[in-house]
Amino acid sequence: MTDDREVIRRMVDAWNSGGIEAWLEYIDPECTMVTDPSWPDGGTMSSRAEIERFTRDFAAHWETIRLRQTEPEPAGERWIFTTAWDGRGLQSDVEVSVPFTAVARFDGGRMKEIGLYFDHDEAIREAGL
Repeated sequence: MTDDREVIRRMVDAWNSGGIEAWLEYIDPECTMVTDPSWPDGGTMSSRAEIERFTRDFAAHWETIRLRQTEPEPAGERWIFTTAWDGRGLQSDVEVSVPFTAVARFDGGRMKEIGLYFDHDEAIREAGL
């Protein structure tokens, strides 16, 4: 049985060491992603291809971009963890941190669904906690 907590750690490590291509290996082809309504160019994505386009578009605005996260906590069949994009803007050269909370479900070592929330309390409600 796959340890989802370890998969989450590997996903973050994959992004930080190998970028988008390495991170995408952990995304199921039929994964669904829903972002906070105020996430720039966010919305609902219903495939790895759509998630890849969204992620590449997001990453294109950064000179450097890394993921940082807290220890994932189980929430029924899903996991909840706070995380942040830490980066330097490509145009502005300004260092920023974009914190958010993720609620995700995994199966067979791959992410099947994820919600990204700027409001931690909303993420907690979504996780049913």
